[in-house]
Amino acid sequence: MADMKQLRLVTQERLKSLEYAPRDGSESQAYACATCSDLGWVSTDRGAKPCECQKAKRRAKVFDRIPPEYRRFDLVTITPDPKRSEDQAKLIDALREDSGLSLLLSGRVGSGKSLVGWLLYKRAIEHDRPAVALPLAELLGQFRRYECGSDQLPVVTSEDLRSNSRRWLVFLDEFEKARPTEFAGEQLFLLMDTVYTYRHQLVVASNLSKDDLRARWSQASEQYGLSIMRRLLELDGLIYHEMF
Repeated sequence: MADMKQLRLVTQERLKSLEYAPRDGSESQAYACATCSDLGWVSTDRGAKPCECQKAKRRAKVFDRIPPEYRRFDLVTITPDPKRSEDQAKLIDALREDSGLSLLLSGRVGSGKSLVGWLLYKRAIEHDRPAVALPLAELLGQFRRYECGSDQLPVVTSEDLRSNSRRWLVFLDEFEKARPTEFAGEQLFLLMDTVYTYRHQLVVASNLSKDDLRARWSQASEQYGLSIMRRLLELDGLIYHEMF
């Protein structure tokens, strides 16, 4: 009991010293963040809120998920490359005007589809939006392992998209490379249905055209192929962009 009392007294003194610390910067060198003194929180009239240094650390951690080849690019400063796609400049201009657009990008390898998805992912993180980006086969693999008893939840689930009031960005790369099994078709349909119903932002990149994607996912079930592609193509404001 005495130890707990002593700990509370020490903590109170520490907070008091931070509250009344001089503001001339004389003590700031002792901390990585002079604003919060490395506590990670700052006081406001409405209570405590995360310090900007904490937000920066979280953003940096999420940015690490971007493949190295795409990290140096930014939607604001990128120069379109007509050698990759003749209409890339037009697409980039549209996304600069509205980075919340949903996209279905179909085209050959090397046409810049994945780059566009990662540009939008980076922009979403910069605006503190919930976002996830990965190949579809990897996401379905996470669903399969969880179904088989893994404690590790998939990076995004239908429940996440239903329970979060903010608009997510979901970027699914290599959309055609996942095996169209009945399990994969069911899980993909549930995810696409939730994205469609709750009007989240979806970016899909594939080497196949929309008609070929419908045929691909119809291998799992004719109804899955039709339903998955209908929800994708009927998303509010979706742009279908071919980059062949």
